[in-house]
Amino acid sequence: MTAARGTSPRFDRRTGPGFGTHARAAGFVLAAVLWILAALALLAAYIHDVATDNVLSTDAQKRALQDELDARSTENTLIYLLASSRTNHRGLVLEREQRFVTEPGAEPSTHPGDGTLPLSGEAHIGIGRTRFALQDELGLVSINSPDEPTLVRAFRHVGVPAADAARLIPRVRDYIDLDSRITLSGAERFDYRQAGRPPPANWFMAAAPELRAVLGVDDVLTADQWRRLRPLLTSRLQFGYNFNTMPPGVVAALLGSAEAAEPLIEHRAEEVIGSVEQVREITGEGLWLNADYLLTVPSPTCRIAVWTQGGVRRSVLGITLTPGNQKSPWRKEYRYSEPVDGDPRPVRQAKTPLFQPA
Repeated sequence: MTAARGTSPRFDRRTGPGFGTHARAAGFVLAAVLWILAALALLAAYIHDVATDNVLSTDAQKRALQDELDARSTENTLIYLLASSRTNHRGLVLEREQRFVTEPGAEPSTHPGDGTLPLSGEAHIGIGRTRFALQDELGLVSINSPDEPTLVRAFRHVGVPAADAARLIPRVRDYIDLDSRITLSGAERFDYRQAGRPPPANWFMAAAPELRAVLGVDDVLTADQWRRLRPLLTSRLQFGYNFNTMPPGVVAALLGSAEAAEPLIEHRAEEVIGSVEQVREITGEGLWLNADYLLTVPSPTCRIAVWTQGGVRRSVLGITLTPGNQKSPWRKEYRYSEPVDGDPRPVRQAKTPLFQPA
């Protein structure tokens, strides 16, 4: 049909020939813009997550580094205190102002100090989030003195049957002796080879965890028994017994029960435990130890355990104080790492400004 004369064709914008093309183009542009915005939103979210993770990772690394610095500072501070402090029957005498003997022949200070830092393994607050414990090693049970009855009693204390405990002693003896001759019920190189184990050291064990290298120990001790036994052990030779610095587990092992150990632990907080008769009077238990071997002051051998609050492992350092040495007043003997086990005793605050909270 043709248009009327004198008039021109009319096109509706909504239905004209170009409308469909323009509408499709506008819709594509809108969709593209929305996709770009969505992509930018996803990119922004990704960048935010990456930035957050990086911040958290940096904070975690910074905290771990600070924890390590605090642990090392705590350890070095403890070595300083051990080398420079006076001792009483229980541990280090803490003083805000140290008192030194300045004149030859002068009597040492008898001032009680501001408090005592026990050498019997109690947990204390260190620098930052660090925790520490000090232990006089002659208050522990020696794994290198198998002929002393204390090792058997320690095995029995954590629940090892008497026959199994007795059978382990010759194994320990053969592990540390200098020869390869097997003793009755013992084990030497051939037995270790048959079991697919490294041969015995035929020398003193360097640290308490090495006891598990002795053939048969892992067959007898459960994981829980080893967890309870490990803190009671030392590689130092047994030259005496100090009831003033023994952790409760060792006292209980030697006296036969935790109930017998309780009154002695309470008594030593105030007075020195220095004789077999005194132990018998306090606990009601006869003591089988030689009276000449009882010690009343801490030994120069000490174990320092340091860990971070909430951490799963702790560092253990053994040192020997050598005050007569002109080059170094102490000697580091061993170091190892072990799991942090729960201790029912409360964490204490040492009475020294060196470990005061900020």
